[in-house]
Amino acid sequence: MVSKTLVHPSDKDGCGFYRILQPATALAELRPLHFVLSYRYYMIHELKHHNIDKVVLQRHTDPHMLQHMKFYKSLNLNIVNDQDDLLWQVPPSNPYHRYFKGVNKKILHETLSMADTLVASTEELAEQMYKFVRKRAVVLPNMVSVKHYQPPTVRTHKKLRVGWAGSNTHVGDLRLIAPLVSDTLDKYDWVFMGYCDPAWKDRVEFHEFVDVNKYMDKIKSLNLDAVVIPLEHNLFNECKSHVKLLEFGAIGVPAVTTDIAPYKNNPNPKIKSNNKAWRNFRGVLESWEDESVRYQAALDAFTWAKTNCLETNVDNIQMAWRL
Repeated sequence: MVSKTLVHPSDKDGCGFYRILQPATALAELRPLHFVLSYRYYMIHELKHHNIDKVVLQRHTDPHMLQHMKFYKSLNLNIVNDQDDLLWQVPPSNPYHRYFKGVNKKILHETLSMADTLVASTEELAEQMYKFVRKRAVVLPNMVSVKHYQPPTVRTHKKLRVGWAGSNTHVGDLRLIAPLVSDTLDKYDWVFMGYCDPAWKDRVEFHEFVDVNKYMDKIKSLNLDAVVIPLEHNLFNECKSHVKLLEFGAIGVPAVTTDIAPYKNNPNPKIKSNNKAWRNFRGVLESWEDESVRYQAALDAFTWAKTNCLETNVDNIQMAWRL
């Protein structure tokens, strides 16, 4: 009977999708490998029935998760533990700051230590994981599927449509662009998705988040000319991935980002992480009012994003998961 790998996403949102579900799906389609997907833990009879010999999981931070991971270890299953955020250094501006303290932080340390293989989304995160548990992690960047790539198009509307997408976990980051947004509410059509400062909500276009499987189609439908991706300078953000930049680059939308580790190696313009710098950086947006300049920036962003295509990196996924 063929051995199988149990893939166990932590959620049905972006974290579980990008780090576990999407890579496993690509491997199953392009390699002679066998996976079983489950959002719940398997009991011993299920593990035996499917002939599971490896488990790929992520973000194990509470007593229930720890108990099941110990159960898998007791059966000598090989465990791959993926981490995509520096959860033991969540900043105070993030609503989950208190959750990853005390007992949950200790459990996270234990579950990372138990894994046979650790996987991180960035080099910076892998370095912090080593400091935390003294084990080396394999780096597997986030990627976007080729089916979502869409070359840039020429703008047909007069005002720039400038977007931002994120949840309330980015409140601190959003404060950085507050002066820029306030100064340009009449000049540009601002489009927010997921969360928006209540002070602007009546003056901007707002969209709720959608299911992760519909996310890329949704951001395409926003018909954006540019996006802003601010991040505060802190260790948590230094360890984040470039996934948001990748998502918008894949659909041909150029970005203005904070000059911080996740956004270093790409052609998009970058600025310092403070309000004054973001307010003064409106000059880049103004230059993109010239469609030939904006289109070239969009083309550069798209070309860079193509190097992070999921389907051309399946060998890296297979190596990271030790399959």
